[in-house]
Amino acid sequence: MTFNNTTPTNFFDTSANARASSSPFVDIFQPRDPTPFDITSATSINNYPIQQKWFNTAVDTIWELKNYISSNGITTANWIKIGGATFVETLTGNSGGAVTVDTMHNINVIGDGIYIKTVGNLTPDNHTLLIEPAGGLTTMYVEDSGTATPMNGVLNIFGGTGITTSGSGNTVTISSNGSLSFNYTNVSHASSPYTVLGTDEYISVDCSAGVVTLNFPNAPTFKKTWIVKDRTGNCATNNITLTTPGGVVTFDGQTSLIMDSNYMALNIIANATPTYEVF
Repeated sequence: MTFNNTTPTNFFDTSANARASSSPFVDIFQPRDPTPFDITSATSINNYPIQQKWFNTAVDTIWELKNYISSNGITTANWIKIGGATFVETLTGNSGGAVTVDTMHNINVIGDGIYIKTVGNLTPDNHTLLIEPAGGLTTMYVEDSGTATPMNGVLNIFGGTGITTSGSGNTVTISSNGSLSFNYTNVSHASSPYTVLGTDEYISVDCSAGVVTLNFPNAPTFKKTWIVKDRTGNCATNNITLTTPGGVVTFDGQTSLIMDSNYMALNIIANATPTYEVF
């Protein structure tokens, strides 16, 4: 009997080697929502893979990385909110109701470009939207004469003779620079009766040669003031009379006001009636 001594064939199954994925889809757990600048983790040099999940442990919201956006050399991540306990994302103004985000997870806040402009700061550490005047704001200021309208948001306030203006913060101060002066009018007996003008301010009267009459306007400008002074100290003898043509307008209820005390002075102001008040 012949025996064939044969060696059985050995079969080897291939054993799989375990390797870590180069882009593992492991959920990110953070106590905050992702931002467009959450592109990669602190321990990785590669960007998060598309479809990366992010879980906000603070408010229970879930996000997914849709794609990347590149603009002006800056790459940002487009995270899309896909679920969570609070899934409300709107922006509400003074009127018009709530505005929801678009497909790019964005709400545009745009001024009209004439009166209001908005400026966004796209940097990793700044998420600021500035709302500023665009220079077209129109506000008119009306004074006793003329009007003034700001240009590019600026209104200039300048002083005139004897007046200076100074600005600090949001305050403009108007003050005297020490050179204020009155229109000085010299009236004597020879020029009497004298017709008082709206431009007169200080009326200096010389009544040494005789009495003096001052005729004030029948239609004075509201709040206009005058000062009348007996310059030579003679009105006790030669009176100074303040009146109006025909006695139409009164002085403290009198059609004529007599100055009869030497070196006397009076302040006169026209009110809206009109009548003259003495002070």
